[in-house]
Amino acid sequence: MDKIPAEVAFIIIDNVSKRDLKSLRFLSKYFNTMVSLSLFKQVFVSVHLMDLDVLVAIAKHPSLRFVVHEFIYSGVYFRKCLVTEHAGSFTFANRYYHTRWTEQEETRRSGEDLAIISSALTAMPNVRKITFTNHWLPVHESDRNGYEKAFGAIDKEITYTKSGGPLGRAYPPFVKKPKGFLLRVYDAGNHPIWIDHGFQVMCRALSISGRKIEDISMNYYTGYIGGPNPNTGFAAASFLSSPRAFQHAFATFKNLRKLSFCYQPALGDLNILQNGCIAKVLAAAINLEELNIDFNYCYPGARLSHFIGTSTWPCLHTLRLFQQDIQAAELVGRLSRHCNTLKALELSCIQLAGGTWLEVGLQLRNMGWRCLKSVTCEDVVEEDRTKRIWWLELENCILGHDFNQIYAVDDSSAHSDAETENHNDGQ
Repeated sequence: MDKIPAEVAFIIIDNVSKRDLKSLRFLSKYFNTMVSLSLFKQVFVSVHLMDLDVLVAIAKHPSLRFVVHEFIYSGVYFRKCLVTEHAGSFTFANRYYHTRWTEQEETRRSGEDLAIISSALTAMPNVRKITFTNHWLPVHESDRNGYEKAFGAIDKEITYTKSGGPLGRAYPPFVKKPKGFLLRVYDAGNHPIWIDHGFQVMCRALSISGRKIEDISMNYYTGYIGGPNPNTGFAAASFLSSPRAFQHAFATFKNLRKLSFCYQPALGDLNILQNGCIAKVLAAAINLEELNIDFNYCYPGARLSHFIGTSTWPCLHTLRLFQQDIQAAELVGRLSRHCNTLKALELSCIQLAGGTWLEVGLQLRNMGWRCLKSVTCEDVVEEDRTKRIWWLELENCILGHDFNQIYAVDDSSAHSDAETENHNDGQ
């Protein structure tokens, strides 16, 4: 078995379930090493003690702690309202749920999760990526909310046999499951604010441990596992629940090269957005190379400038924007600052205001891109929604290629004349 080439061994490992991988480790020292590289490359962390106990064991292991490259934070939480709701009928399922909720709250309020995660990061020198999830499902690479794009639906086998994290794998199937949602806390004036607990804990732990990471990704599932109102991203208050929280977030983002960010609109966020705190945190990533933002159609008053401020990322080569109403002038202005470095641009589910896609396309066409190779426009519309847009033609327009009409044939002759004139100029 030890004579199997490493390439073949990794192919075998990639096609074996996690349960079988654990058995495969006992075949030989060679396979133990190879499987460990795959099995412990990612570790799951959360506010739950079962996950934290495993994290402590890996952090204390003399060799496995060096294998870990990624922390996956599973943001699933037990809810107090369900504990109260079932207080009068304590079946085994309800007692189990109540016990887990009690542990969760004690761990969260005491800061035990922060202490354990900080210590583990200090012991694991090769961690470079943090992935945030609101589920126990396997994490897949995705530019947006992973599971809707990767699967479209959830397979029960995936849900119950390959779920991530010790608590997720051991959770009784007949007990009501915790959910991925924002936690409600209260400020000094006893006003409720919504935060992502995992994000704040990880930012504080990274700041305390001094661990520098290069990649933050969000793999959120917005289907039934989160309940009727699942969390789809971070609320703005997660960055600014206190001045100290802002400093920790700023320090965490400072060394990022890749960021995939989903926003979850929450009560009171608009004032925080207008203060520019998210734009300031993103601007801290001075070496950022790839930025993906899913706005989730946030408030009408929220603008692109509230996320992408006046800074320029000198190394940015990929930018993807999803699900938002964007002012034409803001879009052109933000893109113009990166015309020397941007190689790939994706605009998906974008509604343009204050201009037309033809005007924006022509402005971007004449921007003098140095290395732009790929443009993807999907489900882009204008504010009045009266014109149907040919996305491929808009892409060709931006790239400087020959293009035909951007709009459907029932659009005004003025648009057609402008397109024809520019088409001829291009030739």
